[in-house]
Amino acid sequence: MRKLCKEAMAAVGEYGRPTFMITMTANEHWPEVVAGGGTFDVLCRVFEWKSKQILNAIVNEEVLGPVDYYQWVTEVRAGLLVCLFVSTLGQQASL
Repeated sequence: MRKLCKEAMAAVGEYGRPTFMITMTANEHWPEVVAGGGTFDVLCRVFEWKSKQILNAIVNEEVLGPVDYYQWVTEVRAGLLVCLFVSTLGQQASL
């Protein structure tokens, strides 16, 4: 965790302050989870799949503009999966 914190601070020094931060929380009522039986294992798989879709859309498909830097972490808070995504957009991006 300290390594991630140091990397984040170094990125701010090199790329500037983040343009945005996205927080994603798992939902046990997602149709994919309910159809899969509603177990925590299914929830984890669906959450990973959905978070990677969002990451792919922002970074590779550049739906918000070109990305200079991004960092994301997945953790468990109060029994639910949470994904924190921080990104710095390039100079050409306009929100």
